[in-house]
Amino acid sequence: MTADFQFERAYGKVESAEPGVFFGPNRELHRDCNPHQTKSGNERASSTLVSQGVLPALSIDCGPVGKWANSKVGLDQPAGNFTEFQARHPGLRVDDAFLMRHPSLRADHETRIEQQKQLVDEKRRRFERDFQEIGQKRDQLTRKMAEQGITVDLKTESMAEVLEKVNNRTRLTEQEKKDFEASYLQLRKDATGLLPQKRQLESEEQNLRSLERFPENLKAIDRIEPKERREEIYRSLEKLLRAGDGQNGLPYDRRLQVARDLVNQIAHPEEIKQITPGTCACATAEKQLARNNPEVYARAVADWATGTAFKGTTIGGQALAAIKDDDRGERGSLASKIFQAGAMQLYLDQVAKPAGGEYRIVKPGTSPIPPGALPSEDTGDRIVGRDGKMREWQGLNPDEERKLLNVLTGGDNYVDRKVRVASERPEDMEKVLQSAIKYHRGPITTSIDKGGGGHAVTVSDVKDGKVTYDDPADAKSPRTLDIRTFHRWVTRYSDNKVSPEVTIIAQKPPASYSRPDFLRGTVGTKL
Repeated sequence: MTADFQFERAYGKVESAEPGVFFGPNRELHRDCNPHQTKSGNERASSTLVSQGVLPALSIDCGPVGKWANSKVGLDQPAGNFTEFQARHPGLRVDDAFLMRHPSLRADHETRIEQQKQLVDEKRRRFERDFQEIGQKRDQLTRKMAEQGITVDLKTESMAEVLEKVNNRTRLTEQEKKDFEASYLQLRKDATGLLPQKRQLESEEQNLRSLERFPENLKAIDRIEPKERREEIYRSLEKLLRAGDGQNGLPYDRRLQVARDLVNQIAHPEEIKQITPGTCACATAEKQLARNNPEVYARAVADWATGTAFKGTTIGGQALAAIKDDDRGERGSLASKIFQAGAMQLYLDQVAKPAGGEYRIVKPGTSPIPPGALPSEDTGDRIVGRDGKMREWQGLNPDEERKLLNVLTGGDNYVDRKVRVASERPEDMEKVLQSAIKYHRGPITTSIDKGGGGHAVTVSDVKDGKVTYDDPADAKSPRTLDIRTFHRWVTRYSDNKVSPEVTIIAQKPPASYSRPDFLRGTVGTKL
């Protein structure tokens, strides 16, 4: 049979069957609720197998499933709700039942994967070609500067360092200095222009992983306990796949991608990335929710993607339009773009002091630029206050991230604290991080400074002098590095350089947990 990838993987392939028929958990025959199959086609498939003596036919009443509500895409409209459907067919695994109700998730799956691979390959070739051209221009400029006695490394040295060397070269005329400066600034502009292209490539690579791993990712959701949380996730997925387009939500084809992203990120929270330079803390909050409160995470994304309110907040019209167009060239999946834009608006509505304002997303450098911001350093994040004045978004601090997580989860479920390390020795910081991960039952969020200011990352493991962490701004993350380097980053962020403070944001441990020794010096939020 031309079996669906999920059922073929689970139950095997029978060549004699026709499209529209698959085998259930006990090798019984089921009819596929696929909108491409007509009733007569299913009947022919059933009668063929029965006449061959392969298996007795068993008809599952799926109700009016798979009717096209959108002529372009084929919107799924399953009858009833998912829980009722499971109750009628207890022999089906949960993930199989969900796929059965939503044939658009299964339709042409292998073809979709091949098409996505071709798209990724095309974008990768284009990026590598443009990257090589930038490298050639950089080498040419480096040689020209060297001919004039200017020794410079354009890869690593800052703009200020390069321009200082050019201006200090006394044998150059003023016009030659201006020419070198103009060539260098143009090179920087060209290189910066590659960033959106690189981030789009990263996003398409993430989309490919979501497609390839979709069957296995559904299995991960089926392992979530208790079952009420699992059922809530499936209800949210159904909302994404059933709601009409509406003027306030994403169109169906985009929501289909959000559903795949959501399943992938619940199974692999480490792959969640920040969508703009100012949303690193929002991305680490997203990771915490995907790990600890996946049902809340799924409900928030489903509500915001369909244009409805979550916790009384909807995404602003301008931000949602920017996500629909998806032309900013930022990293992060579509589900993350929805979540982080919604969470930022929720912060403004319910956490910020004073409350109010609108979170907007524009292409970096788009006028008007917020007061005090340079066009070359514009992130594209905008806050428009209740008074109509615009300012650049600077990100959440640890206390604000904790408050946002508690608003999202509806209770006092997360804590933030500063833990003072006993000394400046990296070994002592290693013990603090190990103790915190154990005490909080999983990965923790902490703040570091790699040299460009405060940045939020998620630490998942610390042992044998090595730290494993997820950086939401790093496409190659998670990474593992030595504790000494990580100690330097944390110390740089801390106000106290001798006994540095480790900032920790994590889910609140059970009241029965005894406080470990390395957290007894906690300042700030009490345990």
